[in-house]
Amino acid sequence: MLRSGVRPPSAPPRFPYPLNFLALLRQRRFLPLFVVQFGGALSDNVMRNALVAMITFGALGAEIENRALYVQLAVGFFMLPFFLFAASAGIFADRCPDRAVAMRFIKVGEIGTAAFAVLGLALGDVNLLLLAVFLAGVQSAFFGPFKYAVLPDLLQPEELPGGNALLSASTFLAIIAGVYAGTELGVRSDAGVAASLLVLAAAGFAAALLLPALPNARPLAWGKAFTWNIFAAIGANFRHCRAKPWTLSLLCIISWFWASGAIISTQLPLLVRDVFGYSHQAYLVMLLVICLGIATGSLLGGMLPRGSKGNRPVPLAIAVASVCCLLPVYPEAALPAVGADLPGVAAFFSEPSHYPAVINIFVLSAAMGLYIVPLYVTLQLFAAPGERGQVVAANNIFNALFIVIGVLLSSALVGAATNVGEGIESLYAVLGFVGFGFAVLANYVLPKIEVG
Repeated sequence: MLRSGVRPPSAPPRFPYPLNFLALLRQRRFLPLFVVQFGGALSDNVMRNALVAMITFGALGAEIENRALYVQLAVGFFMLPFFLFAASAGIFADRCPDRAVAMRFIKVGEIGTAAFAVLGLALGDVNLLLLAVFLAGVQSAFFGPFKYAVLPDLLQPEELPGGNALLSASTFLAIIAGVYAGTELGVRSDAGVAASLLVLAAAGFAAALLLPALPNARPLAWGKAFTWNIFAAIGANFRHCRAKPWTLSLLCIISWFWASGAIISTQLPLLVRDVFGYSHQAYLVMLLVICLGIATGSLLGGMLPRGSKGNRPVPLAIAVASVCCLLPVYPEAALPAVGADLPGVAAFFSEPSHYPAVINIFVLSAAMGLYIVPLYVTLQLFAAPGERGQVVAANNIFNALFIVIGVLLSSALVGAATNVGEGIESLYAVLGFVGFGFAVLANYVLPKIEVG
C-alpha cells in the first residue's frame, strides 16, 4: 500500500510501463489531481488574458491612460505572491494534517477569487480586477507545492515520469486554451468571463472532493502548520535545499526552462507582428505551436524511466533547444505601420518561407518539454518526503525569480536594438549560448544525483 493509503491498480498493465501512462487518467488516485491542476491553470490564464484583452482592446482601455502599465501590472500582480507566499506554502504542505483537505480549502479560495473577479467585472473596476489577479496568484502559489509534492504518494516510483508528463502537458494545453478563451471573452463578453471563472472554480472544488486522504507523516495542528513569517519561511526552504548537494543546481536548471519559455512567449507578439508582419491570429497560432510542442515533448518525457537513465537525454535536449535558438530561420523585420490591416493565419501559412520557422519553434518547444519531465521526477525523488513541499516551493521561487529577471533583461535587449528584428535575433542568440551553458551544467550535475 502506498503512503497515501491509495492502492495501486491490482491488474498488471497490458503494456510495459511507461507506454501506458495515459491509463492514469482513468484512476481515482490521479484523475482528481489532474482535473484540479488543469482547471486551476485554465482559470488563471482566462482571468489574466481576459483582463489584458479588456485593457488593450475592450471597454476598460478607454478609461485608462497608460494601458501598457496596467498590462505589466497584470503580470506583476500574478507573480508577486510566489515571492511572498510560496515558501510558507511549502512548509504548510509538509506540516498540515491532510494535504487533500488543504487542497480543498485552496479550491474554496479559488471560488472566492472568481467571485471577486465577477464583482470587478460588474463594476468595470480595473483595480478590483488587478486585486483578483493577485488573489489568483496567491491561490496558485499555495497550490504549487502540493501538486508536485503529493505525486510520489499517489503514484508508484516507476509511474512518476508519466504522471509528471501528464501534468506538464495539461499545463501548456491549459495555457493556450486560456489565452484564446480569455482574449476572445475579454474583448466580447464580460458575462462570459464571469461565467467561465465561476464554472472552472466550482469544477476544481468538486474534483478536489474526490482526492484520497493524503496525511503527512509528522503533521502539526492546522493552526501551527502555516508560517506567517515569510522571511523565516524562505530561509527554512533554502536551508532544506542546501542540506543535499546539487539541489540548488537542479533548481537552476529547472528554472531555465521556465525563464527561457517566458522570454520566448513574451517576445512572440513582436516576432509575429514586427518580424513576420502578421495579425494577432497568427500570434495565437504560433503560441499554439509552442504549447503543443511542449506538451508533445512532455508526453515523450513520460516514456523515460525514472532516475539516472531518464536524465541522460536532458543535456542533449537542452542543447537541441539551444541550437534551435541559433538557427537563421526568421525573416527580415517587416515593421508594418501602427493600425495597418495585417494579414491573418491563411496568409501566414500560404507563404512557404515561414514553415522552417514554425518547425523550428515546434522542435525547440518539444525539446524543452522532453527535458523538464525527468527534472521534476528527479526533484521529487531526490527531496526527502518530509521536506518535499518546501523544496518544490523553493523551486517555484527560483522559477519566478528567473522569469522576472529574464523577461526584464530580454525586454531591455530588444528595446535597445536598432529595430525589432535585430533585437529578436540578438535575443535568440543569447538564449542559445546561455542554453548551452545550462546543458553543460546539467551534464555535470545530473550524474551526481542518485535517485534510483
